Amino acid sequence: MLSIVGWELNISFLKDPFHTNVIAPNTALCLIVAGVALLFQQFGFKHWVWKVAAAICSIFVSLAGLLTTLEYLTGVDFGIDRLFLAERLAQWVRPNVLPGRFAPNTAIAFAFLGLALLFPAIRVGRSRLSELFSLPVLLISFLGIVGYAYKAEPLYGLGSFTSMSLQAAIFLAVLSIGVLWSGSNYGIMSLVLSQDAGGIVARRLLLATIITLPLLGWLHIQAEAHGILPTHFGTALLVIVSVLVFAFMIVQTAYILRDLDVKRKQAEDSLLRSHAELESLVSLRTISLRHLSMRLMRLQDEERRKIARELHDGLGQFLASLAINLDRIAMQSPASAGLVSETRALLDQAISEMRTLSHLLHPPLLDEVGFASAATWYVEGFSKRSGIQMKLDLPSTLPRLPQSLELGLFRVLQESLTNLHRHSGSPRGDVCMQITKEILCLDIRDYGKGIPAPVLERWRDSGIAGVGLAGMKERVSEFGGKLEIKNPGDGTLVQVTVPISEIMESLTREMPASA
Repeated sequence: MLSIVGWELNISFLKDPFHTNVIAPNTALCLIVAGVALLFQQFGFKHWVWKVAAAICSIFVSLAGLLTTLEYLTGVDFGIDRLFLAERLAQWVRPNVLPGRFAPNTAIAFAFLGLALLFPAIRVGRSRLSELFSLPVLLISFLGIVGYAYKAEPLYGLGSFTSMSLQAAIFLAVLSIGVLWSGSNYGIMSLVLSQDAGGIVARRLLLATIITLPLLGWLHIQAEAHGILPTHFGTALLVIVSVLVFAFMIVQTAYILRDLDVKRKQAEDSLLRSHAELESLVSLRTISLRHLSMRLMRLQDEERRKIARELHDGLGQFLASLAINLDRIAMQSPASAGLVSETRALLDQAISEMRTLSHLLHPPLLDEVGFASAATWYVEGFSKRSGIQMKLDLPSTLPRLPQSLELGLFRVLQESLTNLHRHSGSPRGDVCMQITKEILCLDIRDYGKGIPAPVLERWRDSGIAGVGLAGMKERVSEFGGKLEIKNPGDGTLVQVTVPISEIMESLTREMPASA
């Protein structure tokens, strides 16, 4: 803006504050328009009007750069150089220089800068399109600044064409950095500004490369120009200082990376300890819950045993007394023999149902004879009640097992046949038990529709698929066994495997004492 004022008022200092090259008014105008576009994009102007204004400004800058580049390439004068402050430009006379025309490198930089501002959010791989367009602008401006610092004209001017001014190079660098910074959450700038090891290394090495080395080179040239240092000694000193600077930066970066690595390892160790503590706590909670679950199941079994005993010894005795009284009434009143006979039949049915319910709650055969007799009674009764054809295959000589194990196996059998009747729709089922010196295996299979695959997957992953199955699993796990549920093609297979080698050894050792 000050340059345009300088052109309007013909103030030389404002047009060329560094006494290098005068900045053309078109160049100053495009820099202002590019700055306005970046301002509209980045500082909260979210309304579509501001977005359209930013796009128009971007297109203006890009077209100005592209048309000027075409003028240099084709030799055709489009007349755009004298559209702004034409009267003042007519007074600017320089050999082989068209008034108001950008320098070739400035025109290329404006073309890329306009495209970078026009596409701020489009991504290409790991980078943004605006980032790819702004990097050439930063390179051109950096060459211009270094060229002026080192008085190397080929870096900021091409032959007899207009040269890029120092202030144009500075503002182009600022604008390109602004475009890069606007996408700091993605692309190259996200790496440079990150707090991880890559970001730390990038910032330190880029700082040493972009600022320190050019500064050392400039100091070397100034020292030689003023006769402070001889040429060979100055070059050697430049190399030594550069090596020392880079060595210092590398050592400092290594220290920082080592500290980050130590902190990372400490964080990993802390995480591992926390994970181990959490696993231990979960394991303890799981064991506690399992013990509580098993205690609840034992209490439930004990309550079933009590209820079964009360039904058999209490209600059963009352029903038996009632039957005796009915027989006496029939003997004393022959006229009511038919009604008494009908009542006696209903009473016998009630007694039968009561006995069945009592045995289902806790079969006395399980305590008196063992699992084989109780399982045989239950499977035969289940087949009669449900109409499902059952096949039972038990070892011919099944030894007595611990009472808790026999009760657990019977409850698994009970729950499995209940599920078979309720859910499978199978016309038949198989119950098979095999026992060796090491393991006991109980299989209950149906030939129905099977368990749905999602339910079975959930069961295998988490062991959760219903209260009944969870109770079965807890009963089996109490003895170190394993409960598996499979879909063998048609129907469902419930398989219980219990290691009994230690149980049988303990029973063998206890036999002489009990005898």
